[in-house]
Amino acid sequence: MALVEITINDRGYQVVCEDGKEEHLSQLGLQIDERVQSLVASIGQVGESRLLAMVSLVLADELQSALGDIGELKSSTHVKPSFQGVEEKLISVIDGAVERIENVSRQLS
Repeated sequence: MALVEITINDRGYQVVCEDGKEEHLSQLGLQIDERVQSLVASIGQVGESRLLAMVSLVLADELQSALGDIGELKSSTHVKPSFQGVEEKLISVIDGAVERIENVSRQLS
């Protein structure tokens, strides 16, 4: 097992992962930190637990929307197996998530 240090909101965390997965875990940590920093820029430091909870909810919402959209595309009779249009759908999901983050930021301000 490998030990990776990730930094989220200027705080280091040591996380254990399978050997060979260190870079992947580091990249995930960077993505989470980017989300946290985006929230901090919008609403300020509202506490580490609250920021991490908010980022978790945003990511869960995005994942749920994306999985729903993919399921919709798979079951659609007019979509070819190559999943044409998935990129546009995912962009739409991400745009929606950004809007939700901005709404949360305004509500907390």
